[in-house]
Order: sequence, then structure tokens, then C-alpha cells
Amino acid sequence: MADIQWPMVSKQRLTANTSISARPYALGWTALARKATLAQGNTFCYGGRVMAAATSIKLDDALKGRVQHLAEVRRRSSHWIMREAIAQYVEREEKREAFRQDALRAWDEYQQTGLHLTLEEADAWLGKLEAGEDAEPPKCHV
Repeated sequence: MADIQWPMVSKQRLTANTSISARPYALGWTALARKATLAQGNTFCYGGRVMAAATSIKLDDALKGRVQHLAEVRRRSSHWIMREAIAQYVEREEKREAFRQDALRAWDEYQQTGLHLTLEEADAWLGKLEAGEDAEPPKCHV
């Protein structure tokens, strides 16, 4: 069997390029270690699946209890609840940042060109759309 190069987990730090045959228990994998290959950084591939390394998070006791309670009620693991919450938060914040960037670009364009609609023009157009009319947006002006 060809040696697979692993980063080693030690009490001090990771050291790169230590062969799996030297320490097959390096990352806490035993039977899986022979088939696993190092992909990138602390992310590993096994059988075509990408597995991310663990990340720790410190929670106060009250929040930890709330997460555990919610996990029990939903019949999910605390890990699943936290991962889902983080994924939803990141998605929401990415959308919020995209909206903010769009607003900044619109402001810059307005400052350069001076083109705009008045509140009354925009309100009248939106009123037509709300009433079900197929109305074209009004032309911007200086």
C-alpha cells in the first residue's frame, strides 16, 4: 500500500507530511484512515464525500440549554440545530449585504447622473401595479 501523506494532530500543532503508516491514528480515524485522502487544509475526502473538520463554539449555559431543548423538541441533534442556524444567518446576512451594495451603487449612480423619480411618480406607478394594471415604469429625469 502506498503511503498517504497526512497532517498530524499533536498536542502542540499540526505538522504536515507525516505518513499514515507511521501513525494511522493521527486524526482519530482507524479503519477509515487507509482509504481517506487529504483534500485541502483541514477538509478531508473519503469515498468522494467532503468532510469538514470540526469547529468549536463557546456558548453560555443558558444558550446551550435553549439549543439542547430545541434539539430535543425537534428530534434533531444540537449540532444540526447550530449548523442550520449558522447557515440561515449567513444566507440572510449575505442577502442583506447584497442589498446594501445595490443601494450604494444606486446612490453613486444618482450622484453621477442626477436621474431620479419623485415620490409621487413612483407611488402612482406602484399604485397601478397594485391595481393589476400592466404599467411601464416612468422615465427617470434630472
